[in-house]
Amino acid sequence: MDGDTYVMEWIVKTRLAEARAQSARYALVASLRRPRPSVLALAGLALIRIGRWLGGHRTARRRDPRVPSPSLP
Repeated sequence: MDGDTYVMEWIVKTRLAEARAQSARYALVASLRRPRPSVLALAGLALIRIGRWLGGHRTARRRDPRVPSPSLP
């Protein structure tokens, strides 16, 4: 009976060690990838592009705050 318990314990330890090693490899590969933008961020960017396209490509440009704006008559 003791032999069966020993063998089972050895098998479990071996499989657990293999699973931990594989998990470490997956974590390393995942850390090297660039993070993917979220679905909401992609949807927002798509809506902005569609709005610009429908608006005739009129985009608001930033002005230099040092330059005074033209005065209206």
